[in-house]
Amino acid sequence: MGSDAAAVSTVREAARMTWEESKRVWGIGMPIAIAGLSIYAVGSVTTIFVGHLGNLPLAAASIGLSVFATFSLGFFLGMGSALETLCGQAFGAGQVSMLGVYLQRSWIILAVAALLMDGWRGWSMAAFNDMWAFVRLSLESAVMICLEIWYLSTITVLTGNLQDAQIAVDSLGVCMNINGWENMIFIGINAAISVRVSNELGAGRPRAAMHAVIVIIAESLLIGLLCMALVLIFRDNFAIIYTTDLELQHAVSKIAGLLGLTMVLNSVQPVVSGVAVGGGWQGLVAYINLGCYYVLGLPLGYLLGYKFNYGVGGIWAGMLCGIALQTLILLFIVWRTDWNAEAALASSRVQKWGGTDGTKPLLEDD
Repeated sequence: MGSDAAAVSTVREAARMTWEESKRVWGIGMPIAIAGLSIYAVGSVTTIFVGHLGNLPLAAASIGLSVFATFSLGFFLGMGSALETLCGQAFGAGQVSMLGVYLQRSWIILAVAALLMDGWRGWSMAAFNDMWAFVRLSLESAVMICLEIWYLSTITVLTGNLQDAQIAVDSLGVCMNINGWENMIFIGINAAISVRVSNELGAGRPRAAMHAVIVIIAESLLIGLLCMALVLIFRDNFAIIYTTDLELQHAVSKIAGLLGLTMVLNSVQPVVSGVAVGGGWQGLVAYINLGCYYVLGLPLGYLLGYKFNYGVGGIWAGMLCGIALQTLILLFIVWRTDWNAEAALASSRVQKWGGTDGTKPLLEDD
């Protein structure tokens, strides 16, 4: 294990640390974001084309793309995210040989094809050791991710029962389609901060992990504020891309403020979720998501939308309260985190799950 990052005590040192950490994070996150944007563009452009066929086809496309695809994706994406915690910490600790073992365990659990990687050394009986702990972390990851991914998709489901459901679903679909472009960027950042935190904790470098978290939260917030500003500036115009219907354009303009606020919250929330994955906090975050999203946000959105007759704006605003509370709680947890203790826990996890096949670290200090 290498020495930890130096303490930051001057503005110049802070600037240097920010620059170096930004290069690391964006070096990991940018390719993932570009890949995500490329894939997302297919569905987004499809929605644009369908929108010019009429409001009803646009509503159907919005439901299909934002609800059904999302619900089917969430569980397996979550189950696989356990590898982000374990592989990242094992790599940071120099236990490269365990990457293949962890992959095999995930293969066994998910029953999907395993991909060859640098850490693959063929099948190992170590893949079957301590399987329940791996299953538990995978399930915690799946629950955490599903509760996050499915939450915003339920807005479309609730909106479908409003009086003017077609316009409501269409306006929400346009906004969610715009929001999806930003989400693809933060999927990359989420993965990058997860890798950075897990690597540094596994390597026994708690201060470096803390620096990564501080830098990327600040940069992500700036990106979110920029996106919100663009949405507010063009709130009366961007719906033209999707439809020529003036009523729908006006409906989109009315809820554009909520879209801007969503973009700010969704700039920070994926980062703190990525920190949670990197640190192995999935179980804790799953409980937080359950309480904030489904105990507070969803009922509040229903009350505002239906009982107080605020329509789609009320549903969205209520559910944003759940996201805001979850983000604040996670930020507080990150702020109060004892990174030295987290590094020790990561080391213990790697020793417990990584030393059972008799292999030695491939990356050792000189």
